[in-house]
Amino acid sequence: MEAIAKRIRSTLDGYLSVLATTFPQAEAFVCLSGGLDSTGIAVLVREHFRNVVPVSFDLRRQGGRVSEDRRVAQRLARDLDLSLLEADATEDQLFELLDTVLREGIDWRDFNVHTGLVNAFLARAIDGAAVTGRQAIVFTGDLANEFLADYEPEQYRGATYYRLPRLSPAALRDSLVRGLDTCHREIGVFAAWDLPVVQPYAVAVDEYLMLGDDFLRSEDRKRRLCQGIFQNLVPDYVFSRAKVRAQVGNPDTGGGVLAACVDRGIDGNWLRRRFAALHDVADPTALNQFVRAGRYHAAVPSLQGMEY
Repeated sequence: MEAIAKRIRSTLDGYLSVLATTFPQAEAFVCLSGGLDSTGIAVLVREHFRNVVPVSFDLRRQGGRVSEDRRVAQRLARDLDLSLLEADATEDQLFELLDTVLREGIDWRDFNVHTGLVNAFLARAIDGAAVTGRQAIVFTGDLANEFLADYEPEQYRGATYYRLPRLSPAALRDSLVRGLDTCHREIGVFAAWDLPVVQPYAVAVDEYLMLGDDFLRSEDRKRRLCQGIFQNLVPDYVFSRAKVRAQVGNPDTGGGVLAACVDRGIDGNWLRRRFAALHDVADPTALNQFVRAGRYHAAVPSLQGMEY
């Protein structure tokens, strides 16, 4: 694991160095949740780029309470001597972007839509803050969860969401990586605001896939690996915090995107019907043949507007 961690770090540094050399004046916006994955990207981007802006999403709550993600992002920004761009949304503002996510994300499944909603509001905030005439590049910590099979189902109001197949860790990782073929929750959504997205962990995929089943069974696998990759660049308080998904919120404040959708009746069936309507699919059950086993299986493109 130690050798793989060093190779991942070397690969990430090499890639970011090339990007920084190619775009020396770029504004590097880093989507920062305060978790290990996004923090790792933030500290490395800061090592290579001169103009770095961390961006934090949060839902506005009664009494002005903020999520744990926001608190950690604020602390990180201070420690890294960076100005945090805060992308705050009310629930009404968030749902104004739902159709955009369904169109550009090309997915109706709840996890990917909820993630896409977070990304859409981050994109809108970045678009409003970017300096005119300067190249903006968005960096995310996406893909590390798939590479390390670091997902768990979530509970809300007695129901289970984001279910996973019952597979060995290595087989689950393969399934999650395969599923990346069928979602544009980041690239497509940010592209709606003409923002290019970089997912640095993708360049180290070969190294991540070398990690075997025994390692993937370890409860603290991500912490151990990230300590080897980022070493003292990532503060201890990030390593010690519990994992919290932006879609879910956290116990002391509640009210994540998942809860907001469920409370408004925007469940999986609703999302499927709305997706079908937006993409001119007469029968929503036809979508069963569109995505199968994590990959696009069949689609009938519209002839309207096609160029030959």
